[in-house]
Amino acid sequence: MHRNAIMPLINLDAFFGVEAAESGDVRQVIVFRSENGNVGLVVDQILDIVSEAAIVQETSRREGVLGSAVLQQKVTDLVDVAAIIRASCPSFAKSAA
Repeated sequence: MHRNAIMPLINLDAFFGVEAAESGDVRQVIVFRSENGNVGLVVDQILDIVSEAAIVQETSRREGVLGSAVLQQKVTDLVDVAAIIRASCPSFAKSAA
């Protein structure tokens, strides 16, 4: 529950087909908010919160990844949240259209 409503959760490990890190019972969730509701992206760990303009240096053909950019002097993959939601929660994506 998030703000008295059931929120769909998308596990990014499962979406990208990677094995989840051992995290016990604790889950970290990044909440994506739109006018149509909220969706939670379940991640292994939040490393940092960066407020910086990202310029995609290299685009990706991988589903759910926009491309790569250099943020704080580190190469960082940028996830395509809209594509992940469309693929994982079609009913939410339809209400957002």
